[in-house]
Amino acid sequence: MAIRRLNTTIQPMNDKLSALVSADLSSSIYCLFLGGIVATGALSSATFYIPATIGIVNDVMSRTSHTITPCVP
Repeated sequence: MAIRRLNTTIQPMNDKLSALVSADLSSSIYCLFLGGIVATGALSSATFYIPATIGIVNDVMSRTSHTITPCVP
């Protein structure tokens, strides 16, 4: 506690870094989604039933406001 009182640069630095911490939180959520897409691709290549690129193409195209309707037999 004494160190915190003596060092007056901690609070301004916390204020500056708080935006980076919140940005890091949102990137970890996207990392979770990417992990799901990678797992789907690995599963589809192991089962040979689900095309591996459908999940990735739909994810990329949804970010650009396009839709793809996959034709799965």
